[in-house]
Amino acid sequence: MAKENNVELKGTLGVVDGWAIGTGAMVGVTIFTVSGTISGLAGPAACLGFVVAAAIVFCVALCYCEIASLFPGAGGAYVFPKKVIKGEFGHFLSFLSGWSLWGGQGLGSVVVTITTVNYLNTLLGLLGIGFKFPITVTTIVLTLLYFLVNAGGQSGGRAVQLISTFAVVAI
Repeated sequence: MAKENNVELKGTLGVVDGWAIGTGAMVGVTIFTVSGTISGLAGPAACLGFVVAAAIVFCVALCYCEIASLFPGAGGAYVFPKKVIKGEFGHFLSFLSGWSLWGGQGLGSVVVTITTVNYLNTLLGLLGIGFKFPITVTTIVLTLLYFLVNAGGQSGGRAVQLISTFAVVAI
């Protein structure tokens, strides 16, 4: 059996930071990428779909809250299967859970970045500016920029997250 490393993390994020991270992740992907497509396909019935989706997301959020209260500290959904399901199957589910969360967050970030570039190009077109950003190159540059801001330390990533989330919610 592998030796577990327990790392103590200093909790410096507050309630507003947690709200910004969660809301920014949900609002960014949902509002900017899905709502326009769904509204175009489903019309007014899309409102019902968003209400059902909100109820489901609320249930998932309650599950994450329960996991966090049972296993406080770092790890969340990665730690839960390892602690509850003993043996190799628990380790496998933890591995799968961790990589799924990592992949989902990475994919969500790239989708939001691509959508941001598309909206920026649309805005430039509406303003009569003939220049368009190349989607692939601009997406890579923005993703690397966001990475560098977050890798530089908590304060930079925190500031960008708070500003962008408050801006999106205000709009």
